[in-house]
Parts: sequence; structure tokens; C-alpha cells
Amino acid sequence: MIIPMLSQKIKELRTQKNLTQEKLSELSGISLRTLQRIEKNEGSPTADSISKLSLALKQDITGLVEKDLEDNKQQIKILFLSALSFLIFPLLGAIVPSIIWVWEKDKLREFENSIKSLINFQITWVIVFSLTPFFIIPIIYYLLNVILTVIYTIISDNPLLYFRNSRDSHYFVWAILYIFNVYVIIRNTWFLDEKRKINFSPKIPFIK
Repeated sequence: MIIPMLSQKIKELRTQKNLTQEKLSELSGISLRTLQRIEKNEGSPTADSISKLSLALKQDITGLVEKDLEDNKQQIKILFLSALSFLIFPLLGAIVPSIIWVWEKDKLREFENSIKSLINFQITWVIVFSLTPFFIIPIIYYLLNVILTVIYTIISDNPLLYFRNSRDSHYFVWAILYIFNVYVIIRNTWFLDEKRKINFSPKIPFIK
């Protein structure tokens, strides 16, 4: 991804020095096509290209890269944390980050896969949350019942019969789902500073 501030600055400096794209290409030693892509905010300039442009323009522009990367990191943190809006209403966990992504898509292009991972995770979470009373609780009950059957051998004495029919069981599982969602969001936001791999899981790849 080209840094927006970088591409704008290069174009401004070239204009100030009355250089055409062809002339700057010649002075810097990078191809005209590469320069055009940089000024149009397309692709990803190499460190070598940035260094050559700095020399040709007689101004250090490498600092702009670090500044914009830091700005973009703060922006992606805001997007990640916006998923906590699911605490207000479940669907907002996917809707709010999607709106921010569409609004800031050019700036966040390098984080596109992570954003898709977040949105897919939130959609999957909503589906699991919605299915809890109908499938998750019965599955948990069945598995625990099997385990206790082996232990006690008499199903009728199994205390989980109350668990299956109690509304409290739904709240218990929902509480676990909420805590897990908050944990995944906070963990991946923290991973940004630690430069560790971002991974929102489990998820169904609705957006590819």
C-alpha cells in the first residue's frame, strides 16, 4: 500500500521543483510507470524507490512513511475496537467496523485481510449467539450427559436435566460468548503493537 501522505508529498515536491514525471524518473532512476503509481497512491513502493526519490528531490521523505504507518495503525485499532459495539447490539459488531472500513478503505488497504477476518468472526459469532437456545445448549447437554452417564451410569439421576430446561443455561452460554468476543477483540488489538499475527477465529469466510 502507498502511504497517502507520501504520494501527496512527492507530487508536491516535484511540482515545486518544476519537474515533470519523466524528468523525476530520469533523475531518480526509477521507472516512469513506478513513479506514476506512487503518485496515484497505488501499489507498494520499495525502500530503494523511496531512497532514490529522496535523493532526486533533495529532501528526506522516509520519515513520512513511518508517520503514516503509525497513523494507519491507530486507525486500524479504532476499527478493531469498534467491534465492541456488539455489546450494545450483536449485529453492530460487524456493521460498525464495515462502515469504518468502507470510509477509510484507501488508508487501511494493507490491513484488508485482518479487517475481513474481524468481520467474518463477528458474523460467525452472531450466528452462534442466535443458535444457542436451539443447538448449542442441547449439544452441550448431550455431551455432558454422556460423560455423566459413564460416571453415574444412571441418566435419571443426572443433575443436568435441570440444566437443559433452565433458562439460566442460555444466559450462561451467552455470557461465555460475550466474554470470548471481547477477549478476541482486545487480544488482536494488542497484537498490533506487538507486531504479532492478527487472527480472529473461529470464523466462516463470508467475505473473501
